Amino acid sequence: MYSSLEKPLPKENLKELAKLKLKEALVESKLSLEYLEKGIVRNAAGKAFQAWKALISALIALNFNELSKDSDEEQRKWLKEKGILALSTKLKYLSQMLEEKTSLKGLSAWTDKALDLHDYQYNGPDPDLVYSKYADPEEAKEDVKLLIKALLEYIERYKDLLDEESMRVMDEVKQKLEG
Repeated sequence: MYSSLEKPLPKENLKELAKLKLKEALVESKLSLEYLEKGIVRNAAGKAFQAWKALISALIALNFNELSKDSDEEQRKWLKEKGILALSTKLKYLSQMLEEKTSLKGLSAWTDKALDLHDYQYNGPDPDLVYSKYADPEEAKEDVKLLIKALLEYIERYKDLLDEESMRVMDEVKQKLEG
């Protein structure tokens, strides 16, 4: 059903890469919400994080020219080869860059929430709040839903790039959030 996500990334065609990453963001969001329904909150948090990473990757591909303007050749090369993959260790930097150089606002705050969920995936609930920002699963569960809602708002801006399958998945994600 989602076989297009299992093919090599089309790194030379940024528009196609963006379409694929938008689809990936939607599929990961759907899986995250399915895990929530089953009470598997840590895995849901991980899938929400993966969805956010895919979204950042798509946004970099879609805004590559704006992001690389005034950059030297080395910076452009890094952005094209590594930046578009939205490496976890560079998510803050990339989100800040997207906010600074495009009309996309709020990404940095949502990226912080995604990174908090990533920590929760590995560390689980932590009443002492040392290893995780969440004392109990209900807090993480709420942030998963909030992050996915925000993700959908960003994807709505690029809805014209979604294929029929992606549109269907987006509708399923919206239904799960409402239900």
